[in-house]
Amino acid sequence: MTPTPTAKTDTRQRAERSPTDPLRLAGSRARRHPLAIVSSLSLVLLSTAVFTSLYAEAGHRSSVLAIAHDVPQGQRLTEADLSVVSVSASPGLHTVSAAGAHQIVGKRAAVPLVAGTLLNSAEIESAAPLPRGDAIVGVEVGQGQLPADGVVAGEKVDITFTAPAGALASTTSGELGSSDPVGNTATVALGGVLASDVIVSAVTTANSSGSPSTIVSVIVPSDLAPLIASASAAGQAAVILVGGA
Repeated sequence: MTPTPTAKTDTRQRAERSPTDPLRLAGSRARRHPLAIVSSLSLVLLSTAVFTSLYAEAGHRSSVLAIAHDVPQGQRLTEADLSVVSVSASPGLHTVSAAGAHQIVGKRAAVPLVAGTLLNSAEIESAAPLPRGDAIVGVEVGQGQLPADGVVAGEKVDITFTAPAGALASTTSGELGSSDPVGNTATVALGGVLASDVIVSAVTTANSSGSPSTIVSVIVPSDLAPLIASASAAGQAAVILVGGA
């Protein structure tokens, strides 16, 4: 005859159950909210996109030209004026590739160039041909033959014929003359104007005979160029800044 289980027997059997038996808890599994899953995925995708963009930007660098030291407006650029730097590519950054340095050397600065800045192609004068009938002549002047603040490219000046150094115009007489290829002659008395309202194209410094001087290049009618060059060679040319656009 099989004994009938009692409440006491059932309790003992539950007590003897192995402690390693898994506990089955109804409804204990957590449910994930769909919105949280979508937000997590969006954050992962955004982080990946930012990282990829930064990595690509760091990898796409290019060598461009920078200004090694200050260059005044109108001065021709030399290799010593330029340096090469590496920058990240940017659509809004207008630079000059280092590979094009040979196309920049010898051109004039259209504006004052500041050391440490990137070179912009708009800061370089285009090599426009000189109009027929014009010439560029350099006038070397010393102290007292140029305004104290000097002149810069683009300004208007008069070139005058002065007395020799150390002489007074009132006690010195003389004329300066020249002829053009077709036989026309021109003479200018001391104190006279060799060329008026001419445009300065460049200004550089020189060290002639141990004395510092300034060479002012001006655009003049070609028939006046020999006259001005003669006065400059004799040290009898002065540059006067004049008004007007």
